[in-house]
Amino acid sequence: MLVPCLKPWLAPLVVGVVIGASPAQANQYLYGVSVSNRLYSINITTQKEQQFSLFVDPTAKLANGVAVDPNRFNLFVMDGNNNLRIWRDGTDTLDIAATPKQMGLDDNSFSGANSNAQSAAFFDDAYWFFPRNSNVLNRINLDDNGKFISRLTYQFQGVPDGAGNQLFGDIAINPLDGRLYAATSILNSKDITRSTGNFYSLNLSKLPAEDSTFERKDPRYTAICSRCVPGNLQLGYDADKKVLYGVSNITDKWYTVNTALAKNSSPATHVPGWTSSLDFFDLSDVALTREISTSAPLPVPGPLPLLGAAAAFGWGRKLRRRIVASQSQAG
Repeated sequence: MLVPCLKPWLAPLVVGVVIGASPAQANQYLYGVSVSNRLYSINITTQKEQQFSLFVDPTAKLANGVAVDPNRFNLFVMDGNNNLRIWRDGTDTLDIAATPKQMGLDDNSFSGANSNAQSAAFFDDAYWFFPRNSNVLNRINLDDNGKFISRLTYQFQGVPDGAGNQLFGDIAINPLDGRLYAATSILNSKDITRSTGNFYSLNLSKLPAEDSTFERKDPRYTAICSRCVPGNLQLGYDADKKVLYGVSNITDKWYTVNTALAKNSSPATHVPGWTSSLDFFDLSDVALTREISTSAPLPVPGPLPLLGAAAAFGWGRKLRRRIVASQSQAG
């Protein structure tokens, strides 16, 4: 022992340092796609965002539907033309995992139920999403290489809380119990900052391996609360699947979200001092314990195409929110 050899007045300081020392908290990373179709990692330990040089083609059509495979460290994202793309760990490309036809999507015009995905999660070797203005949950089964195998659909009638289809928001699936949590978005066209959303859950365990329809009263569905979460809330679990995080591209704040029933209060609690400098259109649903790696340093992207530049820089927050609000219906 070295402490007895030290001068007596130093011993308490050394002991205090040893006792007070604590191991550094491991970093955890969520992933997101921004309004400019850029991919980011979000370190939820340090609350820092990092842009990747790898990005979805910056066209006028917006990317969405981010999810990660936590076992293979692969990322999935829906591009503006409704191709499901995969970024495999250790590579520097976004390959096509499934085509729009394979996923039941026909275009990305924002004009119909099959226009695009506004939420996504990865669970049970499958990519899950709700199309815009739809109550149909899609399951895209994938092989070990992340390639399309088959598609299943689950129609939940009257979800959530009555008639009408859903806008998102986001979904996240807890792999520990197979329960999906969904935050819809009900946009207030007069004051976008007052937009809210419904929050509910679906039990995905033992779903039939065929296209199915469920009534609103089906026990798989639990209405947690109505008009109770910030509008456009994007969801993602920590790596331990114990804390559900959320970020709203309307309030720019980060939240922890309580999945228990919340009758008289919002389940979303703002994390003090944590705001986002970006408008995230979607988050991955589970954090990774390390960042996805590339095969080599990625080149810095060149100037955006003219159309992409309009999407990336012409859509300021207020303008973009007005556009979204004008295209939206009640959730």
